[in-house]
Amino acid sequence: MSHRFSFYSKQQSQALLERLNAKRSPKFTYLIIDSDRDLEEWIIKIEAESCFIALDTETKGLTPAPGMVKTLQIAYRQDKPVLIIKLPKIENRTSLQRLMASPKLLKVGHSLKFDILMLEAEGIKVRGPVMCTMLGIGVLKAGATRQASLQFTAQDLLDIELDKAEQNSDWGGKLSTTQLQYAANDAGILMEIMTQLQQKLNEAGLTKIAILEYCCLLPIIEMQSRGIYLDRDRWQRVRREYEQQRDRLAEKIYQELEREFNIASSTQLLKALQTYGIEIKSTNSNVLIEQVKNYPIVAEIIKYRSLNTIINTFLKGFDSHIYLDNRLRGNWWQIGTRTGRTSCQEPNLSNIPKIPKIRNCFAATDGYLLVDADYSQIELRLAAKRMNVPTLIEAFVKGEDIHALTASYIYDCDLEDLTPQQRKLGKILNLGLIYGMGAEKFRLNAAKKFSVYLTAARSKELREMFFALYPEIDEYHQSCRRSWQQRQQQASSTLGRVNIWSSKSPKLNQIINYPIQADCADILKQAISSWYLKCLHQKLDAHLVLTAYDQLVIEAREEQAEYAAEILEKVMIEAGRDLLDPVPVVVDLKIGKYWS
Repeated sequence: MSHRFSFYSKQQSQALLERLNAKRSPKFTYLIIDSDRDLEEWIIKIEAESCFIALDTETKGLTPAPGMVKTLQIAYRQDKPVLIIKLPKIENRTSLQRLMASPKLLKVGHSLKFDILMLEAEGIKVRGPVMCTMLGIGVLKAGATRQASLQFTAQDLLDIELDKAEQNSDWGGKLSTTQLQYAANDAGILMEIMTQLQQKLNEAGLTKIAILEYCCLLPIIEMQSRGIYLDRDRWQRVRREYEQQRDRLAEKIYQELEREFNIASSTQLLKALQTYGIEIKSTNSNVLIEQVKNYPIVAEIIKYRSLNTIINTFLKGFDSHIYLDNRLRGNWWQIGTRTGRTSCQEPNLSNIPKIPKIRNCFAATDGYLLVDADYSQIELRLAAKRMNVPTLIEAFVKGEDIHALTASYIYDCDLEDLTPQQRKLGKILNLGLIYGMGAEKFRLNAAKKFSVYLTAARSKELREMFFALYPEIDEYHQSCRRSWQQRQQQASSTLGRVNIWSSKSPKLNQIINYPIQADCADILKQAISSWYLKCLHQKLDAHLVLTAYDQLVIEAREEQAEYAAEILEKVMIEAGRDLLDPVPVVVDLKIGKYWS
């Protein structure tokens, strides 16, 4: 029996077991640094011997504040120990600041935004170049997984299992050897992840997109750190006004339905409407919209819901997030959607309603102005280019109103004879049908977003007229449909950003929309990256404070605002020029004390 297992000698078997154990659970050597002199000596070595540093922090809490960072780990070579710097023991941080600001050193981290914000609170500013391996794995996985933790990344790229048991241990007191080893492993493993990730991104043709994400990291961190000023007095006035409107609507609804109840409760609302005589089984918006023509009170209920959402989500919902300096600071996710767009939570600053009264509450602080730069119809321009629609391309080149153009065809009249309501229908058609809506969804969308109520027959007729006007759009949709029927599982932007639907087949409109929306995200991020570098180079006192869809908002020193706006407009146009040519890139600019 013993001969069955004699393929390896005892020494070979032991060596193999050690390798397997090391692979499952890495154990990097480390050195504790707790004096200014030792830190200076090691930093001189790093500057002389390496072109990158892998860094990680262990903190007493998750909110950036002075005194929070317990240790800073730095790894820079496989044959050198991971440095565990006990930051509270370091009085002179000049050399550390020099290291973090060096333009010659690539700073690598996983969820690097957290570490940079923590170090910034300690007075240590991290400058580019930077590489966040969490962003890199997000690009590589192309939406196929929402997992991006360090543990997942190490397992996926290296087949290494990181022990994260100490992650939630007490980092405020004396650190155990287990905690120190954990800290060293988290930094040390980044050296291997960095190499493997770069190789995988190259093989997948995603290096360009990953670098774009890395270049946007610092300006997005600055946006989160700076936040945007909120005029509390205006905010409270608008809130009271909206609450009064909502309450008046509630009284109107109670009188019509002859009962008082919680309108926000789907169960109570359904019972009240059924008692009133409306034969429905759900209070879903699509169901209610169908009842508006026969029961006008339903339109008031839909309006009530909309007001209530704005009040609870924004006007009331933002209150607990306002800092003592009257600024709102959201938690920004750089790759917040599959298309590459940013998103924001706690609070959601990326989706503030386009309502002048609400946006007028956001302001620049004393001595500054806000510059609002908005890409004009960027997605429609991208769609016209990608779908190769000569009529739309020519209209954009000539600077014509494409919503009016579509409406003039529908109503068979000259552009100058169109009414605002007729143009509105052209806008509804362009914004709905170009992205693949069917007749029924288009009809519901027109009612829900624009309060335009169409019959099923009229909706179908308008759809047919639209595709007769723009047959190239129909051809593009049919091409996407064929790919969809063949179970196509991925789509990509012009620059190569990929989305893979791994769990289930995508919807047809996702195949149609993804390249356009991803192109828009790539353009905006190129603009953010270029803008940040221009500001650094020219030492402008101007800072990104908001980004949403196709829009950037910066806060600039009053005397620099006009010049900052010129630069912002230029970089935004340059960012989209190649992707859109021959369709022109147009940026709408506004400068003022308030965002409106």
